[in-house]
Amino acid sequence: MVPRIRPVRQRGNTRAGLSSFVAASALAGVLVAGLLLPFASAAGLAAKQGAEYYNSLPAGLPEQELSQRSVLLAADGSPLAAFYEQNRIVVPLAKIAPVMQRAMLAVEDARFYQHGPVDPKAVIRALVQNLKAGDVEQGASSLTQQYVKNMLIQTAHGDQKKIKEATAPTLKRKIQELKYAAEVEKRLTKDQILEAYLNIAYFGDGVYGVEAAARHYFRKSAALLTLPEAALIAGLVRQPGMYDPTHAPQAARSRRNTVLDRMAAVGFITSAEAARAKQAPLGLDVVPMGNGCERSKAPFFCEYALSVILSDPVFGKTARERRDLLLRGGLRIQTTLDPRAQEAAQRAIDARIEPDNEVAMALAMVQPGTGAVKAIATNRRFGNGRGQTKVNLAVDKRDGGSSGFQAGSTFKPFVLATAIKQGVPVTKTFNAPPAITLSGFRFCDSGRRYPPWAVSNYEGLGYGAIDMRVATWRSVNTYFAQLEQLTTQCEAVKTAHLLGVRRADGRPLETVPSFVLGSQEVSPLAMAEAYATFAARGVHCESRPISAVIDRNGSKLPIPPPKCRWVLDPRVADTVNSVLAGVIDGPDRQRTGGRLTLGRPAAGKTGTTDSTVAVWFVGYTPDLSTAVWTGYPDRSRPMRSLVLRGKHYPRVSGARVPGPVWQEAMKGALADTPPRPFGR
Repeated sequence: MVPRIRPVRQRGNTRAGLSSFVAASALAGVLVAGLLLPFASAAGLAAKQGAEYYNSLPAGLPEQELSQRSVLLAADGSPLAAFYEQNRIVVPLAKIAPVMQRAMLAVEDARFYQHGPVDPKAVIRALVQNLKAGDVEQGASSLTQQYVKNMLIQTAHGDQKKIKEATAPTLKRKIQELKYAAEVEKRLTKDQILEAYLNIAYFGDGVYGVEAAARHYFRKSAALLTLPEAALIAGLVRQPGMYDPTHAPQAARSRRNTVLDRMAAVGFITSAEAARAKQAPLGLDVVPMGNGCERSKAPFFCEYALSVILSDPVFGKTARERRDLLLRGGLRIQTTLDPRAQEAAQRAIDARIEPDNEVAMALAMVQPGTGAVKAIATNRRFGNGRGQTKVNLAVDKRDGGSSGFQAGSTFKPFVLATAIKQGVPVTKTFNAPPAITLSGFRFCDSGRRYPPWAVSNYEGLGYGAIDMRVATWRSVNTYFAQLEQLTTQCEAVKTAHLLGVRRADGRPLETVPSFVLGSQEVSPLAMAEAYATFAARGVHCESRPISAVIDRNGSKLPIPPPKCRWVLDPRVADTVNSVLAGVIDGPDRQRTGGRLTLGRPAAGKTGTTDSTVAVWFVGYTPDLSTAVWTGYPDRSRPMRSLVLRGKHYPRVSGARVPGPVWQEAMKGALADTPPRPFGR
């Protein structure tokens, strides 16, 4: 039978607690001075003086809540990343295996439940050894004293001077430590002290507390640790670097076996149990350490969510407060990321383009009506090497992205919506020649005339007299330039702004005639957000990656609230949806998105800039809006005759490269979502 640990005494000023405090005071001058005899002699500090000095010291240990790691979670609760100053998961004693508790007590303080803040037997034993050596060769710190030292290190917040003071082998420090330990033992039960120590101690390889240690070394909770596993973890406390099983397995095994022998010696296990446990392999199942987004399965989404936490005042008034909350607060941060959508998006991109191709691709998915960001993906991997980047090509510069990319003809729907809003019928016709020069555009602020503006169609095609629908399906520049002149670019920019369009560099949208042809640099996330407004029948919701934040106590914290409002008449949005649906599933055989059907109601628009510096496809269903961009990240040159995944593309357009990625990603993301029509 494994001996039971002695029941704990109750909290409060019991007779035992008071006598422990008095005993500590009496022992301070004799035992502690004896323990550190060389220091005491050098200081000329007599026993009586030691006791007087002890009584003059402050008793209140500087304490604070333990630093705990915060975890970023996907919408289904699966982990995305962890952030911490110290990788710790605080758990109650009831969730730590008794064998783990006994292993720690055996090797650090076997008489913990029998003595007060200091163990006189241990002090005397150390005193004899130190007297023989004429130096401090053996310490006698109780578990409570070790907890005190760890808490002083914790409250130092990395201040090396304070850490040195908390660990220095000086008489002053030992007496103060004893005073703090006596105060702790008056205030807490033995069980509470043991629980606190098991949660605060460092167990090597960057982990603090037994729960994080159990998960790191054995991929299990501390409640499920076996005897040999518990002995290995307990053995790490004394010298974590020397006994680190990931780097020094033989030393770790030897130390583990020493702990097992000690457990048998103090009666916590039998000799037979110790012998069997010593034969067990180390049994490591190490979980790689990850602090931040780099190891996340969705690193660019992770970085986007992180930027919101570190910048939004709802998480703290100052940058320091927000950072401390994240790294020390033990938060559970629930995000909007849909793992199915994320996997579908990444799979679609990876199938089309290599990470180390000079050309890049980025995708963003947004839920209409909520603004919840469901996925962010790029062909680049997160990092600094070949085929890697830490610039999030899918989001705005303020969120760790780039300064954006010209959007091409994906801006035409904003002029389309403006015209419909102004009462222009979709049957409105213009002659659409191969090229046209327009005069009459005016500056929005001064009313001065712009110089004549020359516009030409893709591949120099002319279309004759066509209406708004055909012009949209075939993406006719000369038609939309005339439509913008009718609505004015000033009003078109206002509409786009209401829908959520913004420049990626943070500057205001430019009210220039070329607006209709996508001359503004934007991010895929901004475009997905804007088109989601059409899908939501005129309700614009700002993009958001966070749905809930739970603190260490299980309480919900405030988060940036959803910001949604009606910005477009539903009838206008319905008409836009009807026209854009024809790009994918319309009757016109020359429609630009004719091969991108989803087998369900969908709408969208291709985009190809001048000289094909960038190509886009932005499309949506009532349930999901997705924008895909392709181009050279530095916007340095046009894309001509590309080779992607071994396939040659003589011509590059929104329908040929990003369009199929959009199609595959949307099909995967919506696989379990029943189709539904627009307008409901």
